[in-house]
Amino acid sequence: MLHDTDREGTRVEGSDTERQFLIATAVANHRHEPGWNRPGLAAAREEIIDLFTGPMGYEHVNELGLDPTREQLTTRLREFCRSPERRPTDLLTVYIACHGEVLEGSEEHVLLTADTDPEDIADALPTAELARKMLLGTRVRRVLLMLDTCYSGRGGNELTAADVLSGRRRCPR
Repeated sequence: MLHDTDREGTRVEGSDTERQFLIATAVANHRHEPGWNRPGLAAAREEIIDLFTGPMGYEHVNELGLDPTREQLTTRLREFCRSPERRPTDLLTVYIACHGEVLEGSEEHVLLTADTDPEDIADALPTAELARKMLLGTRVRRVLLMLDTCYSGRGGNELTAADVLSGRRRCPR
């Protein structure tokens, strides 16, 4: 059985039960660029929900639904993670299917949400911002982020690099 401790190493009571949550979303439709629409992403989202809630036993938390805007994606993920109901032993899996881009110049990976302006890709949602929204100042410690996007390997690498370079997250011994 898992036991969790607070920052001082004291055992946290009532946190032994591991709970598994799934938040799955897809941006199948774009408000400002119909050429980016990918209706098949809605079906991909459903497949993930079926897999995780069936054999894997996750609870699907429908915080985002389909076609979230940048604000909806970041705000709702943060609200879920900041909820007083969250425990450090919870396992949160987040699945996001959408277009992804790597910005020229900065080489930063961004997600194209339903409200992304095709004339201003530089203002799209930085992928690294998701980890910050889910982890910084929350009790959530265990996140599996699945990106079903173009250049998703680049976004995952950025998340890992940002975490390592920050030196803030260390695995407790």
